Order: sequence, then C-alpha cells, then structure tokens
Amino acid sequence: MDASEAGSDFGDDMEMDEETRREMELLQAEDAEFLKGMDELPTDESESESEDLAQFYSDEEESEDDEAQANAMRNQQLAAGAEEASDESEGEEEQEQAEAESDEDDKLDEEEESDNADTEESDKDDDEEEQEKEEKEENVVVEEDIYGRPVIKSNDGTKKPSAYLPPHLRRKIQAEAEAAAAAAATDKVKPSQMDEQAMRELTRRINGQLNRISESNMESIALEMEKIYRGNGRSLVNEILLEKLLQTTCHPRQVMAPLIKVGGALVAALYHSVGSEVGGFFVEKLVRKLMDSVEEEKKQLSESADTHLDDDDDAGRTSKVPVNLMLFVMMLYNFGVVHCTLVYDLFRSFVDSFSSTDIELIHQLLKVGGAQLRSDDADALRQMVAAVQQKVGEAQQSNGGKQPEERVRFILDLIYDLKKSSKHSKGGKNGVGGGALDVSSLKKWLGRVKTRCGNANNPLRVSLHELLNADEDGRWWIVGGTWVGYQQQKSSDDAANDDAANETARENDRLLKLAEKQHMNTDVRKKIFVALMGATDCFDAYERLLQLHLKEKQEREIVRVLLHCCGQENKFNKYYLVLAEKLCEMDQRYKFTFQLAFWDIFKQMESLKPRRLYNQAQMLAGLVLSSSLSLSCLKVLDFTQLEEKSILFLRVLMEEILKVESELEMAQVFQRLLQTKKAQLTIDGLAVFFHQHLTSFRGEPDPKTRSLLKKRVKSVKSLLDQLAKSAASAEKETSFM
Repeated sequence: MDASEAGSDFGDDMEMDEETRREMELLQAEDAEFLKGMDELPTDESESESEDLAQFYSDEEESEDDEAQANAMRNQQLAAGAEEASDESEGEEEQEQAEAESDEDDKLDEEEESDNADTEESDKDDDEEEQEKEEKEENVVVEEDIYGRPVIKSNDGTKKPSAYLPPHLRRKIQAEAEAAAAAAATDKVKPSQMDEQAMRELTRRINGQLNRISESNMESIALEMEKIYRGNGRSLVNEILLEKLLQTTCHPRQVMAPLIKVGGALVAALYHSVGSEVGGFFVEKLVRKLMDSVEEEKKQLSESADTHLDDDDDAGRTSKVPVNLMLFVMMLYNFGVVHCTLVYDLFRSFVDSFSSTDIELIHQLLKVGGAQLRSDDADALRQMVAAVQQKVGEAQQSNGGKQPEERVRFILDLIYDLKKSSKHSKGGKNGVGGGALDVSSLKKWLGRVKTRCGNANNPLRVSLHELLNADEDGRWWIVGGTWVGYQQQKSSDDAANDDAANETARENDRLLKLAEKQHMNTDVRKKIFVALMGATDCFDAYERLLQLHLKEKQEREIVRVLLHCCGQENKFNKYYLVLAEKLCEMDQRYKFTFQLAFWDIFKQMESLKPRRLYNQAQMLAGLVLSSSLSLSCLKVLDFTQLEEKSILFLRVLMEEILKVESELEMAQVFQRLLQTKKAQLTIDGLAVFFHQHLTSFRGEPDPKTRSLLKKRVKSVKSLLDQLAKSAASAEKETSFM
C-alpha cells in the first residue's frame, strides 16, 4: 500500500469517527432531556390519585431508568475516544434535537392521558368486582340436608361446600342443627316441620306410586319407594305412606280387599328391604286404629239401638273401616310381617266381647288367616275355636234356643272347614281360598325380594298389650327404641323387690358360670341355658325362651341345649320332655330340628356315656309317643351292624314304647311308619332288631312287666311283618305309576 492510499483511508476513518461522535452527543442530549422531562412530569391535585398513579408506574419507571442509565454509560464509553464534530453539524444537530424534544413532549402528554384513562378503567373494574362479590355473598343461601348439616348454595342451585361462613353464622347454623337433632330424638318429624314445597313434592311422588300399584308392577314400585326412603326421613315417609294407604283402603262403605292385598305386600317388602322399623310402625298404627274404630263402631251401634232404628237402617249405617283395617293386619300376618301371637290376642279380644262388630271381624280373621293360624299354632286355634263355640251356645240359650244369626253361622262353617284336613291341604299355607284374597303370587314375589335383600327379617313377636301401651312402656321392636316394662311405679315394698332382683342376678351369675363349664361357647347358648335351668317349671321356661326374642336360626340352639341338659342329668327328668313337646306344638320347625339333633347323636353314640344315652333314648321315646316325632327318624341307622351302645339306646327306646298302657297306642306308633317315604327299610330294620336283641328281659325286676314285654314283642313282630308287606305293595304301586 502506498502513502496516498494510506492517507485516503485514514481520512475516511477520521470522517466516520466524526459522525459517530455527533450521533453519540445527540443520543446523550436526548437521554438528558428525557430524564429531565421525567422529573418534571405534571402532578394531579388529588393526592390519592397521584399515589395510585405513582404506584401504577413504579415498575415501568424503574425499568426505564435502568435502561436509560445503561444507554448513557454505553454512549459515554463510545464518546470517550471520539473527536469533536464540526460547527455545521452541531447546528444541524441542535435543530434536530429541538424537534426531537418537541416530539418527546407530545409523546409524554399522550402517554399521560392514556395512563390516566387506564387508571380510571382499572378503578372502575375493581369497583365492579367488589360489587359482584358483595352480591354473590348476599345471594348465598344457607340450607340443611336431611340430617341437619349445613349446605351452602347460590341462587343458581350450585353447591358451595367450601364457601366461607362468618363465625356468628356458623354458630347459628350449629345451634339450629343441634335443636333439630334434639327434636328428632324426642319426637317424630311432622309434616308441618318440613318445607311446604318439598312436602308437596314428596307427597306427590308417593301418591304417584300408589296410584299405579298392582300385582304386575310391584317390583318397580317397591324399588322407587326404597329410593324415597333413602332420600328422606323414614318417620316422615312412614307418616305420609300410612296416610295415603288408609285413604285408599279404609273405605267406610266398601271392603277394599284387592287394594289391601297389594298395599300389605308393599309394606312387607319395605319391611325386609328398608328396615324392621317400617313394619313395626305400620303394625302399631294399624292395630291402634283398628281398636279405636271397633270402639267407635260399638258406640254408634249402641246409640242406634237406643233410638230404636230398624235392622235395615242399622246395616246401612255399619262402617266397613274396622273390616278393612282387620284385613290389612291379616295381610301383614300372611306376608310374614307380624307373628301369630298378635293375631291370637286380637282373636281373644273379639271373642270376649262377641258383639256384632266382633263377630264380623272374627269371620274375616278366620277367612283370611285361618289355615295359616292352624299351621303356626294349632293348639291355640283349637282353644279359640272352642271359645267361639261356647259363646255361640251361650247366645242361643239367652235367645231361647233360636238359630244364630247369619254371621255366626258363617263362622261355624269356617270352623268346620278348618277342622277338615282336605280343606287345609287345598287352601295351603296362604290362609285364603282364592279370588281377590289369593296371595300366592305376591308371596313368591316377596321371596324374591328377600333374596335380593339378603337379610330377611323374622315376624315381629309383639303382643296386643305391648302395642296399646307403647307410649308408656316403650317400643322394644324398633331399633333404638326404649323399653320401660310394666314396672313404672315402685310399690311400697321396693326393698323386697330389690333383694329379689339381687338374688335373681346372683342366680343368673351362678348359672352363667355353670354354662361355661357345660361348654356353652356362645352368648345365645348361655342365655338359653340360663332360661332352662333358672325356670321354676316347663311353662316358666317356655315363657323365658319366648322373651329371648331369638331369630329363626338362633331358635335351633334351644333344641341342642335342651338335649345336652337332658343327657347330663343323673336320672331322666320329664321336665325336658314336657318342654320339648310344648315347643313342637308351638312351631312345626322344632320337630325337624329335633330329628336332626338325634341324627347327630346317632353319629357319636359310641363315644357317649351310657347315662346320657339312656336319658336321650327316654326323650326320643316320649316324643314318639306324643306324635311329635316318628320312628322314621331311625332310618339312618344300619340295623345289621349295630354296636354295643347303639343296641343299648334302641333297647331303652323300644322298651319304653312297649310299656305304654294302651296296646292300641303302641300299635299306632309303628303304623305311622307307613305315612313316611321309603318306610320299607325302617320296618325291615326294626324287625331284625326285635328278632335279634329283644328276646329276653332279664334286666327287668318286675315279673309282670317282663311278661308284658314278651307279649308285646310278639304282637309287634307280627305287626311289623304286616307293615312290611303293605309297604312293599305300596312301593310297587308307586313304581308302576
């Protein structure tokens, strides 16, 4: 490179540096003017608005100051090595700077106006948000669910469970919830305590289900009623459902049998699916209304008799409300809601007064539930039938031997039909003969409901006295209910009663310890043991067992404990036999339970002590002679391979049967074998046993008894041969058919 070229390049560099210097000075001047303008920004007279504006721009000013300082430092560094610019360029620069300053001022004014507008808009938005928040707080509605717990909702119905509640509002809600809980614990929820709109809606739903009730759609109605029970208070739904059912079924001039039938089936289904308190509520209310209506009807009839009305007018004035209520109670009995104890109590109450109204109710009772009553407790039904016949005889004597009225003749016809076994077998266990009162299909449906629920309730063993005095004595049949009993007022001999109670408690403690020694390993068995061993006689023991209120499966333990106690006695005690016969008369299921218990004894006979075998053989003989059991229970034994203790058991059993006073009664014991299926094997086995093991009676000390036994053995052998032929011919006929 030569000197001229180097000089030209150096001149260009010097010229570029001069331009750079002028630009840097211009930028520096702009920055200085900008900072000066920021310091001299106009302020508003309102101090609050200036503070808001300063707060609003604080962040932007800090960022702009930082940026300006950074630019100034950078410009100073660039201008440090630059040379001075020419005067002409300085003039042009000053003119440009003046124009830039004017533009900057205009720009600042526009920014200030826009910032003020933004500030006003932000303030306005804040005010609107606060106003909306206050309106939402005012729109918050505090409601309670069905359990009294607060639920926060807005006007649009959306729940706000997490909304803030002030302390005073929380205390108020808590106090109201506690008051509602206390009222619910002491009294039932009345319809007046519920919101009118919700009350109308609930009543409308229940009415809608009852209006479409029939046998064909019972399942859907029951499911819908279960939903209603789950979504509302049970006591309130019970009250409304009872009111609507009574309005539908208790017509004063017509017997509403079809509606009563489906209504009773619905209550029975809810008794199993919702809870036992539903059945207890309906039984109590219906029985009370029944007794009140009977008293009112008797009062009206007595007033009509005083005014000398004709029979036609009297018949027209007779109300059908008691009949409808009686049908409802009997339907609940047929559907398994209530036990036969209550029905027999009503039966006795009607028989005692035996007015025209009572006669009509007895007729309905026997018509609807006669066969079921005979199946449940035949002995009690015989007693009540005898009482009715006695009342009819007394009425005929008082009327000078005239024929009884038509209603009484109907009752006598029903009694005659109940005595005939053919009528009982045709009617079955439904307690009705057919037609409008046929409940066979509804019973099948209730069986499916029990299967669906999985935990079916047993019939309520409640008496008429307990229902009529429930307000004073309490309601033990309702879960969570109280029971006061019959000792509400203490007598003058409180000290003696306390001593007796203490003595009873000590005796029960002693029996409980004895029960543990006898390997009673469950609470149910211990209670049964105390009831059996602490009773004064068999009737007292029977009452104690009933007061335990055992369920169906728990009642089976009574038979096990009774046979165990009988086997542990040093001598056979007929107390156990009489009690066992009473249990078999009360319920047919005990017969089958005794048979199963004896089969268990047969399996372990070789491991039992001789004394226990002797006592239990005596027990079986007594049950066979009383027709509670049959000799067909011996069909599980193999008579060709009997061991020593099995032979001992059967010898004691047969000797007790052979010692019976009447030979005809002894023959009937063996003849009943023909009534059982596959009787041929049992008859042949007994014949083998008589030929092999009942040939001599050396253990009998009385000569007359020995001769009687030998004579009876011969007659039984010939009888067994005849029975074997009859059984063989019967089996052949069955096989041909």
